[in-house]
Order: sequence, then C-alpha cells, then structure tokens
Amino acid sequence: MSPHVHRLAVLSLLLIANHSVTPAAYRGYVELPWTPTFCGQESHFLTNPCTGDAEWILDDRGAISMDGYLCQYVDVNGPNVGVECFVTEPTSVSLAQPPCPIPFEGLWMTSDAPPRLNWDHVTCADSHDVIRGELPGPTPSGAHVDLGRVTCLADDVPQAAWWYIQGPADPESPPVGRAYFYLVRALGLPYGDTTYGHSSDGLEEVPLSGDCRP
Repeated sequence: MSPHVHRLAVLSLLLIANHSVTPAAYRGYVELPWTPTFCGQESHFLTNPCTGDAEWILDDRGAISMDGYLCQYVDVNGPNVGVECFVTEPTSVSLAQPPCPIPFEGLWMTSDAPPRLNWDHVTCADSHDVIRGELPGPTPSGAHVDLGRVTCLADDVPQAAWWYIQGPADPESPPVGRAYFYLVRALGLPYGDTTYGHSSDGLEEVPLSGDCRP
C-alpha cells in the first residue's frame, strides 16, 4: 500500500470513530464560541479554568439550550455528535462548583511602531484595564506589593470574540536606564474581577496612584 493510500485509510477510521455516540461528561464555564469557529458546528464552548482547555458544545439539535448557562460553571453530559471535532450534544446540564478561579495569562507586546499590547482571551470577562509602571518601582508594603505610580493606558478594553485581545499601543519610551512594566486585569468575571497580579509569595500587586479606576 502506498503512503498516500495509507493516509486515506487512517482518515476514514478517524471519521468513523467521531460518529460514535459514546457518552461524555465535561465541566467548565459556558461561553459563546470565538469567531470564526474552529469546527464550524459548535454553538458554545465549555472552558475549564484550571487548564484553559475548551470543549465544544452543540445545542441546536436537542431540547437543552446552553444560552441560559452563559458564564456559569456547569456539568454537561451527552454523546459525541461531531465529525471534524469532538462536539457534545447536551442531554443533561447542572450547575457545579468551580474548582479554581479564572486565571489571566499571556501578555505580550507586538513589533509594531508604536508597539501594541495583546493578551489571551479571559474566560467570561466583560472588559480589561491596562496599566504601565516604571522599573525599578514595585516594593513590598505590608500585606501587598506597592506598584508605585502607574499610568492607565486603557480603561475597559472590550472582551474580544477571538482567542486574544488587541490592547492599546504605547508610543512612550522609558527614560535612559529605566524600563516599563505592563499589567492587565480582567473585569466582570462570575466570581469577581481579577487583580493586576500577585508576587511570588502571594501578595497582591496594588498601584499607589494612576489606576484606571478610583
């Protein structure tokens, strides 16, 4: 058998396997899918905050609508009805207790002129605040880390229907011998907003002044 024929045979087996009705059980926060969708057939995501993994949920064939569960942590059971991807058709949905908070991850700067800040989509966030501070600056201060005076680069950046958020550009450059740091917090999460972060010993990082919100 030639290599090309062998690949076709394996693909056929995968498609047959995905047509099975093996029951599945997943937990996570219910979200609308990003645009464009990866599989082209899902109606919702089920995002696990502990791992960041997203499962695909389909609700347009059954009696259970996932719209009423948006940004709630649920336990979903149902068969796999996907062809290109594993897509679960809900047969039962129940509220569950989240095992961990929704994290914030993945802040980076582009090579544009001026550079722009981007960061990973945060599950169920409404918007985001972006601040800039100067190094050296942050210092321990009792029960928190004092970030010093910061500048609000962007207030309430809308959540994006995509895997990352395009944030503000920063035309400013740090003084000679200094460096800037940037922090983002997510707002409107089901169990409260995120912070600007924590130190390695668990102290919350708090701006002294210049925050995006009073």
